Amino acid sequence: MLPVSWRTPLTSQAKIGRDFSSARKEYDRAFQIADNPRDALYAKYQKALVYFWEGNAAEGRKELAALAEQAADKKEPNMQFIIALGRAMLAANPQDELEQLGALAASLEQPLAGMSESDRGIARATVLRERVRVAALNGISDLAASTISKLEGLAASSRDLVVENAYESARGFALFQEGDFPNAADELAADSRSPLALQRLAITQEKLGKPDAAQSTRTRLKYQRAPTVEWFLVAHQNAGTSH
Repeated sequence: MLPVSWRTPLTSQAKIGRDFSSARKEYDRAFQIADNPRDALYAKYQKALVYFWEGNAAEGRKELAALAEQAADKKEPNMQFIIALGRAMLAANPQDELEQLGALAASLEQPLAGMSESDRGIARATVLRERVRVAALNGISDLAASTISKLEGLAASSRDLVVENAYESARGFALFQEGDFPNAADELAADSRSPLALQRLAITQEKLGKPDAAQSTRTRLKYQRAPTVEWFLVAHQNAGTSH
């Protein structure tokens, strides 16, 4: 995965609640003290996500689109990836998300200047896992299966544990939709760093008649609470259902 500091706010974490004005001010401060383009873009990215938390997704998507252009102009490949992935996961509908994820996956197939091969491999795995999740949830089994096959090859060639975990949780999402809950639970449990995987694992454990295990998983999930796209999806009703 990309550096942890890029997946959490540059200042203390903004409150995930209704204090949106304070959150924006916090990210403005982060932008002002940023000493490189990467951190400045990240602060703007976090600020753009505030729109989604306050229920203004249309404006949030506009902000992310503009920010994607800025990241491209500044030739910041890691931030280009983060913004593009966020845009895809927060797309207006599953079809749009799958199209954006497909384009993003294609852009990561070749080495990128400024992005390490390790980060590129993890980025690819993350995109492919999300593509499997959305395809499986929406009954597009052929796309889910073909994407899992790509992930399997990537996991075998990279020998990276994070990539392997993404492959396993992707299989878990697909197995869940097939009704194979025992195997889905085993696969989803491998990706404990993904809030969406943990959310689905808890649902799977409930279906298996294991309420104590489900509660334990939800407790672990609670500690991953952060102003991220994955947590936004977990915290909203449509997460894990159709999108």
